[in-house]
Amino acid sequence: MNRILVPALLGATLLLLPADRALRADDLVMADGSPSITGVTVREATWEEIEYKMPSVSRNSKIPAERVDEIVWTSEPPSLVRGRAALAKGDFTRARSSFQNATTLNQPFFAATAQFMLGWTELTWAKQDPSHVGAAVTELQKFVSAAQGAKHYYVPQGALALAEAHSMAGDYAKAESALSSIAGGAMGSKWVEAAKLKRGQVQLAQDKFREARELFGEVQGSSNPRFSIEARVGYAACQVGQQQWEGVAKTLEPVLGSADRDRNSQPPRYGDIRAQGWIVLGQAEEGGAGGDEDKLKFALYHYLRASVVAVGGGETFAEALYRAKKLYENLGNADRASLIDQRMNQLCPNSPWTKR
Repeated sequence: MNRILVPALLGATLLLLPADRALRADDLVMADGSPSITGVTVREATWEEIEYKMPSVSRNSKIPAERVDEIVWTSEPPSLVRGRAALAKGDFTRARSSFQNATTLNQPFFAATAQFMLGWTELTWAKQDPSHVGAAVTELQKFVSAAQGAKHYYVPQGALALAEAHSMAGDYAKAESALSSIAGGAMGSKWVEAAKLKRGQVQLAQDKFREARELFGEVQGSSNPRFSIEARVGYAACQVGQQQWEGVAKTLEPVLGSADRDRNSQPPRYGDIRAQGWIVLGQAEEGGAGGDEDKLKFALYHYLRASVVAVGGGETFAEALYRAKKLYENLGNADRASLIDQRMNQLCPNSPWTKR
């Protein structure tokens, strides 16, 4: 299955999917962790509402968009398919070319998807090559500006991505500004929480641990499992920044205690979120070790655990291996450090963590 988040028509009215492109067996992944609504055909979508048709039911059903975490599709134009496949493989040049071509599709529905994916590709690329941050800002801003008037389903996510791009560029005031459209609640309470979470990450990027911790604390109790997990990991990272080593494990217990059990039932991105939790726990063990070799070995275990839980080849995966390598070096185990270095060069050769 290919995954895309449904965009709406870039105009005053919603787009009704053309009959020859009506996509079957779509799934709605719920934001509160409840079972997905599967095997439907999505007809229309905005950030307010998703309309879909159940099999063998004559009338369409509707659901508030903020109850849906993701819409999973089974079909899309070849240029989008090629772009997604290239992006999954880390072939950013081909992904960008495919998505650029797709922005000229004569179906606004799919052209809008391509515009967002173009910006998302540049943002992902920027995590390996900072020279692409400017392009990420440009393409994401173009998407949000064009789609906002149509209440495009993906505008809230686009605003979050734009804020991240600004933060990567060091433009923290612009990052905060990018979140203003969703922070006020006009797009639903779900996105108010998402804006707080992203604001916390922006504050954390500036080492403003107290401010970030307060924002993460407000989201920890979210009914959205992904938001809750990300908030706890962010809160724990603030504790590490404040050298409050002993509180980190307690903060992360609800995240890491369910990682193995839920691993096969959650969307792929949950792996990286939980892996980041293991990294933060390792940082707490390492920071509080005080030279105790046994505690340092626990930190090493947490970093290696993160590399297993993370999505292979991604930046979280690379960070976990890097931290394990450096700790092996500090423990005097050059052979193990060398083996990890070889693995990083094989699996994530372009990562900044590998090039350090």
